[in-house]
Amino acid sequence: MKKYYIKLDILRVIACMAVLFFHLNLLKGGYLAVCIFFVLSAYLSCISGFNKEKFNILNYYKSRFINIYIPLLVTVFISLIIVKFIPSINWLNLKPETTSVLLGYNNYWQLSANLDYFARHISSPFIHFWYIGIFLQFELIFPFIFLILKKLGDKLKKIVPIIILSLLSILSILYFYKTSLNDNLMFIYYDTFTRSFSLTLGLTLGFIHGYYKDKIKISNNKIVNSIIFICYLLGFIFLFFTVESTSKYFAISMILISLLTMRLIDYAVINSKDNL
Repeated sequence: MKKYYIKLDILRVIACMAVLFFHLNLLKGGYLAVCIFFVLSAYLSCISGFNKEKFNILNYYKSRFINIYIPLLVTVFISLIIVKFIPSINWLNLKPETTSVLLGYNNYWQLSANLDYFARHISSPFIHFWYIGIFLQFELIFPFIFLILKKLGDKLKKIVPIIILSLLSILSILYFYKTSLNDNLMFIYYDTFTRSFSLTLGLTLGFIHGYYKDKIKISNNKIVNSIIFICYLLGFIFLFFTVESTSKYFAISMILISLLTMRLIDYAVINSKDNL
């Protein structure tokens, strides 16, 4: 039976609210919450793979097409219809931007168009779809990454894919931080490779839980676990309120948010008594 973890939904809700309040100019560090979605998405994709008796690439793509791409199509075309009835919106890049969203490279299109995610006045309803671009790119290659690493774990030792992913995560973090010292802000924020550290961290945790979840020890006390979970959430909220995009702690905060998300997932699913 598929398990449902209430605390993961709490994490999603807080992340959604942080992004919303950021764009309402009420939470200057709300953009950091996108890292939560990357870590969580990669983790859940990995766990869903472990939960299947036999992982099938075609079935995986079919599931993602139904659950992700069809809602994306509906959202895009509803947006296009609505914009047609608002003559005050002069959307010059309608065709190329729409194409980039549907083909999953909107993050790179926005880079080429010099769009600024942190600007408050953008005349495009798709400014937030850069995330979907990176997510679709990840979903395209994930089945192959999962199958290769799981085969290594099953044939050799379970620790092997975890070591590989841990090393890859460290390299990704170093690349992200080094790039943050030299390149422009939007390249750091939009580029798939600079943002990959959150995804690799999610995959690492997914393989750790997939192979060793029953051996991971945290407190069995539900109250203690809840208090620790809340403390981590308060750490999130502190960063959301304090670290704006121009801060010198921009890159460090994004890394820290990703690492904190891993710990929050631990406390949400290990020894959890609130799953259904």
